[in-house]
Parts: sequence; C-alpha cells; structure tokens
Amino acid sequence: DCDPATPENVDDDLDGWGVCDGDCDDADPALNLDDADGDGSTTCDGDCDDADPSVDGLDVDNDGITTCDGDCDDHNLSVYPGAPELCDGLDNDCDPSTDEAVDADGDGADTCEGDCDDNDPALNLDDADADGYTTCDGDCDDSDPALNLDDLDGDGYTSCDSECDDTHPDVYLGAPELCAGLDNDCDPSTDENADDDGDGWILCQDCDDTDPAVGGEDEDGDGYSQCEGDCDDEDALVFPEVTATSGWVRDCNVFLKADTQGTEWYYHRIEQANWVYDGSRLAMYFRTGYNQPDMAFGVYYSDDGGQNWTLDGPVFGDAIFPDVHWDGQGVSNPSVVYDPTDLSAPYKMYYSAKAEYIDDVRYFGMAYSTDGLAWSRFTNPVPPFDAVKILSPGAPGEFDEEIINTPYVFLAGSTYYLAYVCRNPSDRGICLATSPDGYVFTKYDPAPGVGDDPQPMFTRGGSGDWDEASLGYPIPFSDGGTTMMLHSGRSAGGVRAVGAVHAPFGLDEPLEKLYDISPVFTTAVDPARWDYVDTYATDVRIDAGYVQLFYTGAYSDPSFDGGQVAHVGRATNVQPLITLTAPAQQPYAMLTTDEVTFAGTVADSELLDSLYVVVSSSVDDSVFLSTTADADGNWSITAPASTFITGLYAVTVTVYDEAGIGDSTSSLLEVL
Repeated sequence: DCDPATPENVDDDLDGWGVCDGDCDDADPALNLDDADGDGSTTCDGDCDDADPSVDGLDVDNDGITTCDGDCDDHNLSVYPGAPELCDGLDNDCDPSTDEAVDADGDGADTCEGDCDDNDPALNLDDADADGYTTCDGDCDDSDPALNLDDLDGDGYTSCDSECDDTHPDVYLGAPELCAGLDNDCDPSTDENADDDGDGWILCQDCDDTDPAVGGEDEDGDGYSQCEGDCDDEDALVFPEVTATSGWVRDCNVFLKADTQGTEWYYHRIEQANWVYDGSRLAMYFRTGYNQPDMAFGVYYSDDGGQNWTLDGPVFGDAIFPDVHWDGQGVSNPSVVYDPTDLSAPYKMYYSAKAEYIDDVRYFGMAYSTDGLAWSRFTNPVPPFDAVKILSPGAPGEFDEEIINTPYVFLAGSTYYLAYVCRNPSDRGICLATSPDGYVFTKYDPAPGVGDDPQPMFTRGGSGDWDEASLGYPIPFSDGGTTMMLHSGRSAGGVRAVGAVHAPFGLDEPLEKLYDISPVFTTAVDPARWDYVDTYATDVRIDAGYVQLFYTGAYSDPSFDGGQVAHVGRATNVQPLITLTAPAQQPYAMLTTDEVTFAGTVADSELLDSLYVVVSSSVDDSVFLSTTADADGNWSITAPASTFITGLYAVTVTVYDEAGIGDSTSSLLEVL
C-alpha cells in the first residue's frame, strides 16, 4: 500500500521491484520493470522476451500488433501477421510462404511482376515469340508469333481461337463456307474451295472436281463456263439456251457439225437430216454442199445402239451425174425408207434434184441400196439411162404446176406416203402422194375437179401469219395412233419457224380434220448462238414417248462464199398421254337429240405446256370440239344435242401439247 510503516509489501517476489516501484505483478518475479535487453520495453510493458531487444511489447507503428504479437516490422503500419500482401517489396503478412513477391514456379516472374499464375511456369510474362503477347495475356503458343490475340480483321476471332486467316473477316472456326477462294470454316476437310483435280478451279466453282478437263473457265468467251452448262467451251457459238416456245428443249451441243476449215467433203454445211432404222443400224442421212454442183448426201450411222458412230460420204450426188440428166444438179432432201419386204431394194432414198442447164424445175428421184451405204440410182432401162422421175410438177393449172420440193417419205403398213411442198404462181401448200410399192406414186386428190388439182392438205397462212410467205419441209410422223406433221414456214419478213398440224384419221382423210398449232419451234433467242440466223426442222424420231426433233440451224459466216454455216441440231420433248373416262360404256348408245360428255385426264412432263384436247368424228366433218386441260390434267367436253348424226362410228379424242406432239384415244358411239 506504499506505506513505509508496512514495508512487507515492497518487493514480495524479490525481483528488485516493489509494488510501490511500479511492479505490475509483485507475486511473479518474471514481471517487473527491468529492461534487460534495452529495447525500451519491460515485461510489465508486455515484452515477451526481455533478453532479445528485437522483440518487445511496443507497438511502434500503431498497427495494433507488437513484435511480441508477431509483427515482423513494427516500423511499417502495413506489415503485421495476417495483413494483406501488397506488391511493395515487403512481407506484409509476416509469412514468407505467402509472399506475393515470391517466384513460386521459378519462371522468372513473381505475381507482383504480373505472373498471372505463380504455380504454373508456362504462364508468365515472357514474350518468347515477340508477338506482343505473353502466356499471361492469353497467348496460346508463345513459340509461334502467328498464334496470338490479335483480331486484325475485326471478326471477333483471333488465331488463338483457331482463326486460320486473320486478314478476312469471313474466315474463322465454324464460319459458313463461301465460294471465295478461302477456307472459311478453317477446316480443310470441309473446304468448298479445295481444288481436288488441280485444274485451278475450286470445288464451289468446279462442277466436277474429279476431272481436270472440266472447270469454271469460259474459254471461248461466250458468257458460259462448262459448269454453267457450256457443252463446247471451244466454240463461242455453242452454249445452252432454254427454249422460249412450246416446251421443246434444245440440246446445248450441235448434234452434227459441218467442217468450217475447208478440208472435208462436208465443208460448211450439214443439213436436212433424215433418220432410218432397220432393226440393227440407226442411220441419219443428210445433205452437204452449198453450190448446186457440189451438193451431195452423207450418212452418220451406228451399229451398236448409238454407242459408236461412223461418218461416211459422200454416198450420193457430189457431181456424180453428168448435167445431161435431170438430176445432175442440186440433189437435196434425202428421205430414206427401210422396207424389208422388198428384198431387192430394202433401202429406198427419195430426193429432189434438177438439171440447171435446162431449167430450174425440180423433180423427185429415187435410189436404192441393200445395206444403206452403197446406192444406185433408179434409172430407165433404155438410153440415156437417166434417173426415173418418181414425181414431177403438175400440168398448167394444177396446184403443183410451178414447184415440187422437199420430199418426205414414210411407210405406214404397206403404203408409202410422200409429203411435199407444192406451189403454183399464186399459192403454196403441202401436198401428198401415195404408192403401194415405193416406185410408182399417185398424187392424192380427195376431190378431183374441185379447186386446183391435186388439192393440197393445207396452204400457207394469210396476211400477218407466221407462214404467210412460204411453207416447206413437211415431216409427217405417227406414234401408232396419232398422225402429226411438222413443217416450216416463213413470215413476210423472212423469219422462219416450225408449225404443227394434226390429222386424227390419217393424212389421206378429208382435209377438214387438220388441227393447227403454230408456230411450235423457232430460231434461237440469243443472236450469238449457232442456230439464230435460220432454223427449219427436217425429221422427228419417237422412242417410247421420248420425242426428238432434228433441225437445221445456221449462222452467218462472211468468210465463206455462201455466207452461212449450217449444222444439225436436236431438241427434245416428252409426249403427253391421254386417258378417256367418260363415256365409260363402249359403244355408247345415244339418240341424236342427246348431249354427251367426253371426259378424262392428261399427263405431261412439261409443266409450261398448254394441253389442247380435240374431239373429232370419223363420219361427220362438222364435229370438231376443243378444250384445254386444267392444272391437274383433268378435262371434259360436252357435245350438245344434235351434234352427232345417226350411225355407228368412232370419235377420236386427241391431246396436243404446245410443241405439236399428241396422243389419241377413241370412243365408239352408236347414235340412233
């Protein structure tokens, strides 16, 4: 109690300090006012080790922690146990194992120097490839400067995102492939721009990247590459053209080309194609030559179903005959018939020719062959042994008195039919002659003494019609049930086109039965194409409903004396099919006072075609009804009462498409 009268309380623990001297615990000699280590702090001040001057109970930096409490730097307020580590070069938390300035992964950088992961030596501040980015920046390969975080093209992808071309914004991993000469999606296995055949054209430009001969180039400068359908990229006149009329589809390529170099016998003109098939050999005959004395016939044939072809000629003409004969000049329009019943002359070729030194009148002659390759003229058996005239122009006053030309002969059953151009001074038409044997022909005249004999099947059009100026090149053909005829014509302006007429009951039936759809085929639309200047059809082949039209096409060639080059082309169409559903009962019994409805369906592969349905009678010329099928192919025609006269006869129902191709069916009527 600091009372001298009671000195027993002065230094109870015998540490040299009594309570009155300030001893903080006079019962514990370890707690006293001695500053044994001279650090300015005693055990009563909290000095935890008075023998070590570096440890005391003072809080010099006023951070609330003394060196006795673990403060490893009592002169720095930011240093004490548990303090947050700062990048200040100090061990702020007094724990060396967690020092931010330590390079734990030995990569030469500590976290305070920017090491983003001091546990991974691969992530550091080194810019080994000098691309401006370290692995801590996200550089995915610090040994390759091409792989970095640059987004040079601004597409949101870097080379570290598998961007394979950072100079194009449409190139990055997973990008849609574009036909731009680039691997857009950075996946070569799906590259639309690969050039597998090495022809310099990438896959998206090359329609066949397995064939180096086929690429995207336009070698002939006609505006079409092979991949755009150019079938002959070495000829600027040959390129595809979608037909503008009727559903006929023109072949891109020329079917048979004339020689344009002047070294072959078929120089500059191949035209007037005509086909014949004998069961094993398929042959196309044609005329070549421009000057009258040089005109001749050649043949293009195949003995293996069209796999391999042979071009042979001249096989007829070519100034073979002296001019003293009527057929010494201008042989034209070969029309070949194969008749296996005529063993001595199964092949017959009909042609037009003239003798220029006499006059300009044409006649029809005939040649015969046993194999279709070696031909002999059908001649008179007595001198001068000239060719027999199968058909001649008519006498004055007859319809064909001025000209007969462009013969076309076909065999139907045992009858030879010869269609030809006939002309008098005032009119032009298509006439017909028939023969039972192919040697002697009789001009067809359904009404002798009526009008000009022989009466033509039809004549040219009136003023303003497409065939106002002329008719030519008749092509009669049949599918076994429908008789059709294509023919050419010229307008007053000289434009040639092809028309179609139909004879439901055959060519030698009354002429009123003809049904006309015209024109059905014209010259090419593009003036740069080879068949733009002139086009006329010369033959048709039907094979299982597939119709092929062969035509002559021409283009101007000022370097040639004749001024034109002619080739043979082809166009195709599919035959429409008709079905009759009403009247269902056959024969259908009715009264003349009854009306009757004919109905059915039609089918055609050409969606652009209009389909015309015609009903005509084999007995009554006045019966001629027509309609069109609807979009679903359905059609119906109602014949009103009194349409049909009393009798039992056939009604033919025919469908025609705009290409002039038809199909027929029939209905039997018993009219009481």
